[in-house]
Amino acid sequence: MAFAEELERKPICPDDVPPPAEPEYELRGVKRRKGGRRLANFENLPVTTKVYELSAEERVCLCCGVERQEIGADESWQIEYIPGRFERIQHVRKKHACAKWEGAGEVPQIEVAARAEAAIEKGLAGPGLLGYIVTSKFADYLPLYGLQYIFARQGFEISRATQSVWCGDVADLVEPLYERMAARVRQSHVVATDDTTLPMLSSGKAKPARKWVYVGDQENPY
Repeated sequence: MAFAEELERKPICPDDVPPPAEPEYELRGVKRRKGGRRLANFENLPVTTKVYELSAEERVCLCCGVERQEIGADESWQIEYIPGRFERIQHVRKKHACAKWEGAGEVPQIEVAARAEAAIEKGLAGPGLLGYIVTSKFADYLPLYGLQYIFARQGFEISRATQSVWCGDVADLVEPLYERMAARVRQSHVVATDDTTLPMLSSGKAKPARKWVYVGDQENPY
């Protein structure tokens, strides 16, 4: 107790006082430090420039009535995200026929231009849409019903049942790639494996299911 009282009476040296901490301000419960924050790849983003002009009335000087002259501009930056949009791609295949054969009453020699190969034969979904659905489902773990709601907000609803069929079609399409990757894994000197549990939908309640994952070595990293 005496030690504490003696310490309180001791004069404080200015060098012993720590400098004031950098002020922080609080926004919606999140503390942020003042000053700019660098964002990765900011300079690599495409640029859309929006120019804001004074109207003819605003350019008139209130003191003398003469039109103000431009002397510069204030610039600032903002990062914006433009959601994906749906488009209809119309494929027009031009047809050509030989007028000589048709005029002679023979079978016309007709040739039709080839179109780009489709990911799904006679399918309505383009490769970009299929890639987005499969990546969202299997890489980002977004359920198909969630994608259905997202698409609906963007103005074009695709049911989860249709998306499920398309996922199966993509699986058939990439099966040769899967077989090639599995063959490479089996060529590994050591194959790592792991028993992973996950819930499986069942009548009444979910049941535990098991999934075995196999990983190749550095020479066959699949």
